[in-house]
Amino acid sequence: MGRTAKPYAITCTQTTRQPQQLARISSIAKSALEQLGVRRAELNIALVGEQRMRTIALAAGKNGPTNVLAFPYREGKEDMLGDIVLCVPYVKKEAKQYGRTPREHLVALLVHAIVHLTGRTHETDRKADAMEALERKILNRITKNH
Repeated sequence: MGRTAKPYAITCTQTTRQPQQLARISSIAKSALEQLGVRRAELNIALVGEQRMRTIALAAGKNGPTNVLAFPYREGKEDMLGDIVLCVPYVKKEAKQYGRTPREHLVALLVHAIVHLTGRTHETDRKADAMEALERKILNRITKNH
């Protein structure tokens, strides 16, 4: 009997000194993917410090560190969704501006990145409104289940 591939392969790594709940982050990512109708996906999530994020952001053509970056896989990698890089210190600093705890903000940014990796954008006001509504819906379900 042949082996069946797992529907989700989510890898979480961290290079920050702050302890994170990597299993919880994987579970949240899986929940978001399920809600988006993604049946199979390979996703890598990295939690990094400011220096690592600055290096990654500059390589991606950004001016400096940011809260989250999402890098989709392309061409011939059907089940491979992409990479997400979250800057933990930046997320912690930014959380207060949004009236969230650092954990809530990290989850919101993770969901935002996953939504981007599934092809949604916020290039126009209409697309931004639709994307924000979808993210709120996903976050509400995650909040109830996690």
